[in-house]
Amino acid sequence: MLPERQRHGGPSSQLPAVKTGGSLFRQEAILGQAAPQQGKVFLRPLIGSGRLMLLSLAAAAAIMALLVMGTYTRRATVEGSLVPVGGVVRLLAPAVGQVISQAVRDGQRVTAGEVLFVLSTDRPTVDGSDYQGQVVDSLRRRSASLTETGAQQRVLAQAEREALMARAASMRRELGVVQTQLAEQQRRAALAEDTRNRWRTLLDQALVPREQWLQKDAELSEQRARLQTLTREQLVLTRELATTEATLASTGQREAEQQQLLLREREQMRQQSAENEARRRIVITAPRDGVITLVQATQGMVVDAQRPLAHLLPADAALLVHLFAPSRAVGHVKPGTPVWLRYEAFPFERYGQQQAVVVAVSSSPATPEELSPWQGGLPGQVAAGSANPGEPLYLITARLQPAAFNPGAGQVVLRSGMRVHADLMFETRRLIEWMLGPALRITGKGTS
Repeated sequence: MLPERQRHGGPSSQLPAVKTGGSLFRQEAILGQAAPQQGKVFLRPLIGSGRLMLLSLAAAAAIMALLVMGTYTRRATVEGSLVPVGGVVRLLAPAVGQVISQAVRDGQRVTAGEVLFVLSTDRPTVDGSDYQGQVVDSLRRRSASLTETGAQQRVLAQAEREALMARAASMRRELGVVQTQLAEQQRRAALAEDTRNRWRTLLDQALVPREQWLQKDAELSEQRARLQTLTREQLVLTRELATTEATLASTGQREAEQQQLLLREREQMRQQSAENEARRRIVITAPRDGVITLVQATQGMVVDAQRPLAHLLPADAALLVHLFAPSRAVGHVKPGTPVWLRYEAFPFERYGQQQAVVVAVSSSPATPEELSPWQGGLPGQVAAGSANPGEPLYLITARLQPAAFNPGAGQVVLRSGMRVHADLMFETRRLIEWMLGPALRITGKGTS
């Protein structure tokens, strides 16, 4: 069979046919159909590769879900201690003296007025004069002067009260007269207005001259002016009467305060006289009910006003948390901020943590020494946490929430002065926001 070009009489019909070894196909085609020199590569999947792929996809999805759904709360760790709600009373000696009697011990419950310590401040004089007698005479003269001053103040207060009462009564009578005149003047003004209106009608009808109507209008203006004058007098009298009554009401309170002040001074004189008569004995009593702790004064010890004799804790008082934070840790702290507490006395690995809520934050910082009274006056208790030595601190007050300790760890008894480590919980954001936050801020700065 002839090729296509030869059958059609094309130019290729003039070329001789090329035959190789009597074959109709070219050598390259024959070689292309020959067996390949290299074998084919067959890849077979490993056993469990499908499960491994599913696990990888699940792990990636879990990581993405964690980044998208998971959250992280920024926190700051500070330190502090527990304090009673009523505070701790530091029992101080009012003067240098020697303890001659000690009636309390650590942990003892006392009631208000109970004698705790008795101090002696006896000191001899160089010239041998009766120093205590001179002090007693001076106190007696001062007490007599206070008594006379109190009597004079009562007489003056009574005279002032009577004068104010008479003035108030006179003002009430005058105010009554003015109110009567005001009512009469209102009636006159109404009559004058009615007359002016009638004359206006007559004027419109041309029955009276205009001058007579103007006279009636002037009379109405005069009556209204008198009415305004009486109204101002009534307001002035009412104001003066209110001021006089307020002064009268405060007179009794002022007299009571003055008498109370004199009474306190006389009581002080009487107490000082009794102390001098008893050879300068100073009796330290409990100012309120509570529990004595940290007794530092013992019998025979010389004490002064710098070192407390003991501390008085309120009995069965609720506890607050006083935390001390540097400035870098209080930027987002406000009332209502949650706090998690860990007590040094109760390891949180076993007992867990207790939740509290911030109720107050000081508006200005103070040095650790200045914050010592908020630690109940216990020396060396101010905890700076992550603050540098001597760095000013802010006082944060937190209220304890119902106990959340591990019930299986045993009984937990919280005491005043216990040191705590606290985590202040700030803003809560998603993990992906924390990761992308710097990039977003850079992008925002670049586009702003």
